[in-house]
Amino acid sequence: MHHTSRIIPGTLAVAVALALVWPTGALAQEPPSAEQTGYRAKINAVDVREAPLVKVRATFLSPLDVPINPELIDQYDIFINEERIDRRRVDIGVWGQEKDGTDAVLVLPLTASPGQPAKKAIADILPRMVSGLNKTDRAALVTYTRAVTVRYPMSAEAGELPGAYDGVKPVGIRPFMFSSLNTAISLLEASPDNRKKAIIYVGDGTDASTYDAEKVNQKLREVITRARKAGISVWTVGYSSGRLDDVDVRSLDLLARKTGATYRRADSLRDLAFHLDNAMGEVLGELVLKVKWDFEEETPYTFTARFQSPRSPEIDTLPYKQKVGALKVDWIFWSIFCGIACFLIGIGTIVGYYVARYYRRKRAQEKLEKDLKDILKEDDTKGEAMVGAPRKDPPPFVYTDSGERLCNKCGRELDGKQTVPCKAIGACLYFPDNTILPEFKEAKDREALVLGQIDPEELAKRMLEQEDK
Repeated sequence: MHHTSRIIPGTLAVAVALALVWPTGALAQEPPSAEQTGYRAKINAVDVREAPLVKVRATFLSPLDVPINPELIDQYDIFINEERIDRRRVDIGVWGQEKDGTDAVLVLPLTASPGQPAKKAIADILPRMVSGLNKTDRAALVTYTRAVTVRYPMSAEAGELPGAYDGVKPVGIRPFMFSSLNTAISLLEASPDNRKKAIIYVGDGTDASTYDAEKVNQKLREVITRARKAGISVWTVGYSSGRLDDVDVRSLDLLARKTGATYRRADSLRDLAFHLDNAMGEVLGELVLKVKWDFEEETPYTFTARFQSPRSPEIDTLPYKQKVGALKVDWIFWSIFCGIACFLIGIGTIVGYYVARYYRRKRAQEKLEKDLKDILKEDDTKGEAMVGAPRKDPPPFVYTDSGERLCNKCGRELDGKQTVPCKAIGACLYFPDNTILPEFKEAKDREALVLGQIDPEELAKRMLEQEDK
């Protein structure tokens, strides 16, 4: 790991001055003195709970382990099974902008070693760290001295957390790394699954409960397994007032990498404050790349990300394998789609009904007109019609409301079985009953048609209207 004590003062000042969006200095532009190599990127997790929309959570760090602000990233690409996804289908943001929120536990030392100077450096940076939390975020504080203590329970009111740390005097010299981490994990196991669960641990990587290498490795595996099962990432900052042992550094690095976080080494008090700030910045400023793709259910996929900033080359992450389970139904989309479809079907049904009704009536009217005209043309020898007086003459008889036939001139009632002489017009006409079509509702219509008082087309329209009623 590189030594940063020589350039940290200017680096921290620049980081504070160039913060663009989030209050933590970790999301500032990389310092002007940063080397052109040493950039690194990694995928921390791939969230497939909303597949076919997936969220690729990644980290892009400068040579000084400063998270690169997404506004300063010129290029970002996602590859799924080595296929590059069109960038127009990829949205980039940071975790702090997500609605799910973050639950963070700070695990800090309150021992005589590293002592009061380290405590002061941590206490000075704590207000800045918690100021970057959103209203939906929560934080807790766990310290280890002679015992492990929850100094500040999980709360959204994190503004008072720094005071809970600053007000305690360092005592004891025995670090309890595994006990303090297990306490922090217990606090986060109760958090909802959709929230980000983070631990920021500061220590030298030793545990006073055992110095046996085999037991240390066993406890380390147990903590890593428990953290991963609960979806917890552990960011570690290695610091000692003396010299960090390589074995202990390995434990801190392994703990961070295996849980999807980052290990940072602090070789001075300035480094300690700087890396603590960057660790919180990485928690809240973790890159979130959202991509919607044609996934298949119960199928494993390989994800890779590529980043580039103005001062870095293209940096590829290592492949990250993730299985996509059941695909989520987009109920909002399908609700809107079904609503529009039902509306169009309803409109189509109404239009179809009236169009069909129009053509049905048109065909019925044409048929009825033809039948009515045929009555006028048929010969009386067929027994279907008898034509009487010329059409220019008045009708020879009329019907009363009670159905009686009366001579239109003399007023005599006609019996309907024979032609009755009438001196006024020579003879009254008799129409047999079998001349009435089934559609005729009134004998008046038949009489008016035969005598030419109504046009077949007009009578057909009127009869259809009466039928509808």
